[in-house]
This record gives sequence, structure tokens and C-alpha cells, in this order.
Amino acid sequence: MKKILIISDGVAGERFIQRTIQTYSNDNIYYIVQTKEKHYEDFNPARFKFYEFDPTSFYKLSNLLKMEFIQVFVAMNSMLDVENTIKNIRMVKKRLRVIVLNQ
Repeated sequence: MKKILIISDGVAGERFIQRTIQTYSNDNIYYIVQTKEKHYEDFNPARFKFYEFDPTSFYKLSNLLKMEFIQVFVAMNSMLDVENTIKNIRMVKKRLRVIVLNQ
């Protein structure tokens, strides 16, 4: 199974997560980091794992990045938060594929 990390905040991130829940693949497990907990319906708890913390925190994000993800999607409102999150990812995983979604 492929592990995919989604780091989200704001409306664009919520829409991306909702779309992922609606169209997810059986081959993937999605780990979702949100700055504030949001409730989604009709998701498979075996395929979606939710975490609530600030992804700009190196300590918290580095603990999650101990797993072997194939890629990361970043959908955040603030470009400064996006930049700091990517820096944190790169300190732990230099070659991990990072895709940034913008509005």
C-alpha cells in the first residue's frame, strides 16, 4: 500500500480532502494533517488517518515523516506556512515528492 501525506488548512485544503475521500484508491492510505480538526463524512477509517497539529512545527512533522510516504500534497492558505512546511519536510526527506496546491 502506498502512503500519501496531505497537509491542509483553509478552504482549498478542505475541498481537496473532500475530493480525495470521494475518489480515493484502494491502493493508498492517506495521512491527513490539519491545523484545525474538520469532520468529514463517508470516509473509510482504514484508509484515512487524521492528525491535528501545526505542520510548521518541525518536531511534530518529523515524527510523522518517519513513515515511508510516496508523496506529499500541501494545500495551505499562507505561502509562508507552505515554505516552512516544505523546509521541514526537506530536512527529514530530501527526495520525497512534494506537490503544492494553490488557489
